[in-house]
Amino acid sequence: MEQETSSSCASPSDPILCPNNCGFFGNASNYNLCSKCYKDFLREKSHAITNTVVEKKGKVEEKCRQTFCSIHRFAEEHGCSFDYKKRGKDEITRDNPLVRKDKIQRF
Repeated sequence: MEQETSSSCASPSDPILCPNNCGFFGNASNYNLCSKCYKDFLREKSHAITNTVVEKKGKVEEKCRQTFCSIHRFAEEHGCSFDYKKRGKDEITRDNPLVRKDKIQRF
């Protein structure tokens, strides 16, 4: 009797390397990306959505006249060019005028 070598299971296709050339194999359900590159892809995608769609109640107007969400409201997060030190110095000089004593005439 001859044995037939038919299998009911589909054999996996050849492994596909990640298109980012990281050296790992990709998965078809992850756009042929490896797990690390897929996580980075999702992170970039969610960050882009966060930047474009900002809820109205979370907006904050900065001193540089731009509006940001509550996550990016800090100057370090959006690369603000506003000079906070100069503004602070100007406020101090405005609020604290220079005090000089009157000159006294000596006899």
